[in-house]
Amino acid sequence: MSGTHTNFSSVVGITNYKVDRDRVIVSLPVEEKHLNQIGLVHGGVLATLADNSMGMACFLACQTPTVTVEFKLSFMRPARGGVLHATSKVVKMGEHLAFVDCDISDEKGTTIAKALGTYMIVGKRT
Repeated sequence: MSGTHTNFSSVVGITNYKVDRDRVIVSLPVEEKHLNQIGLVHGGVLATLADNSMGMACFLACQTPTVTVEFKLSFMRPARGGVLHATSKVVKMGEHLAFVDCDISDEKGTTIAKALGTYMIVGKRT
């Protein structure tokens, strides 16, 4: 499974995603529009990247739509440019909720941020 995103993801600039076994990797080439007033990638951009990747991991795991219930994002170091990658994996799938882990890294593989999210399964699983 690989492809391009539409809707809000395309507005932000998320270019594509790929599946590596049970993980989803979403990429974002950083542009000037992603930077805050001091030249670092805005936290909201990183939050969008994490949420998008975790939501795709949920869909991969249960093959039905999910919605975000909540997530925590810890910023480890600033991101300044290049291409960012959010790698997500479902760590526990329940009947109604999925728990997902996400690592955001830069092109060198340096961890930028980590997220943990909870997603509600809203469709019928296949």
